[in-house]
Amino acid sequence: MRAQDTLPLSTRKINSNSSLSSVDMPLPFSFPSNPMSKLKPKIKSSLNLSVDRRPPQIDTQLVSPKTHTSFIVTPKEYPEKMPINARPHTTKFSQKHFNLEKRRKRSWEDMKLPVNPSTVIKQFSHRIQEWEKEEIIKYTNIYYIGKSVRPPIKDFDDEDRDYKIYIGDHINFRYEIIAELGKGSYGQVIEVYDHATRQTLAMKIIKNHKDFHEQAQIEIDILKLLKDNDRDHSSNIVHLEEIFVFRNHICIVFELLSINLYDLLKKNQFKGLSVTLIKRFSIQILQALSFLSKFNIIHCDLKPENILLVHISRSSVKVIDFGSSSYGNNRIQTYIQSRFYRAPEVILGIPITAAIDIWSFGCILAELFTGAPLFSGEDEKEQLMCMMEILGPPPVEVVQIASKRDCYFDKSYQPKELVNARGRKRYPNSKDLKTILNGADEGFIRLIEECINWNPAIRVTPQKALENPWLYENVRKPLNVRYNSAARPASNTYEDQRFDYRKNKVSFA
Repeated sequence: MRAQDTLPLSTRKINSNSSLSSVDMPLPFSFPSNPMSKLKPKIKSSLNLSVDRRPPQIDTQLVSPKTHTSFIVTPKEYPEKMPINARPHTTKFSQKHFNLEKRRKRSWEDMKLPVNPSTVIKQFSHRIQEWEKEEIIKYTNIYYIGKSVRPPIKDFDDEDRDYKIYIGDHINFRYEIIAELGKGSYGQVIEVYDHATRQTLAMKIIKNHKDFHEQAQIEIDILKLLKDNDRDHSSNIVHLEEIFVFRNHICIVFELLSINLYDLLKKNQFKGLSVTLIKRFSIQILQALSFLSKFNIIHCDLKPENILLVHISRSSVKVIDFGSSSYGNNRIQTYIQSRFYRAPEVILGIPITAAIDIWSFGCILAELFTGAPLFSGEDEKEQLMCMMEILGPPPVEVVQIASKRDCYFDKSYQPKELVNARGRKRYPNSKDLKTILNGADEGFIRLIEECINWNPAIRVTPQKALENPWLYENVRKPLNVRYNSAARPASNTYEDQRFDYRKNKVSFA
């Protein structure tokens, strides 16, 4: 081998005028100027790696949610298919798809209340009927849309014009129907849950009929007046909470109370209550009647079913149901009061005053003690005879002013002989009140006698009865009762806040 061939390539002598071939291309490094110094190649700053020498790229998304195949990239398979820091498009798509599915399955409980009607129609159209979509757009705020199945057509009333109740359905897109509490000639009462205020209430739904709507107007006026003058809840009268018209039915919302006194007697197997408990109830009922008398209001249907416990474990009570109530100076309908607690002037056709409520109160006291009604006639004729069995015939001055005296008395004002449907005859003065109230205190008997006097003019008043010392013997005053409390009229008259059903687009089918 030649000596030149043994030298490195860079030590060859190159003619400056000669052209460089591909073999003679410059190297990427140079030797130092001093050939005797230690050879240290210097890397140029312009060094670029070939594309083929890049390290393999590995994506963090290891599994595709769509094909379940690995996305780990090796140099052998896909050397440059996926650059570093690039996110697979499948990740963004699957996230969007997941959010859409979540929105579709969103329940009503997940919604933030209130909801506007358009949102309800858009997201919960499967839960409301077509006719409800036309109805819901008239509301501003929606709190509840119901759980139960509604009829496919606008069929709201039954044959008696009562509103059809479906447990779980909504009232006014706000109240949830929980249970039915009672039913009467006026309509029905249900237990509801208010999704706006998050409390359980009682709702009275009036029948869809003009006559009942007009009477409901009077009831609403009375309830507004009583609430405006009972700021401290000392009257022992139920409070009005809300009024509205829903599908041609007037709805009146009240505070929800506990069981009534009749159910309390039933739980006690109709054995009567303790004298101490009767005294506590008596004071509160008289307090309510005294409060009504300040505004010349007659309840007209006082009975154990219309006196409710505030709480099942306490002795506080409240008077409810003013559907038959009226002002003393107004014309009062002839058919009022439940028969067992009906005053004799109602039966005989004597002008009615607030004394009829005191008569009912006396009957209630006796029933709370014995567990059975004091006068339990099958009809009005027998009811009058039941009264005469204990009290004797009414005085002549009472019979003379009775418009219906010919139905029950002869020309000498003596009672006619009456027989009930079972052929039973009743005779005046055949029973004694003291015997019926066996074991009762003398003060208790005298109080009842003052309440069930034939003559309404000399019957005891609520204010006078509250002064009876028997009521306070060994009795602790209930927490919500204030004796002889004077009610002052509210600053704004109730006439300014009258609820007029005619202005609420109520139609009568």
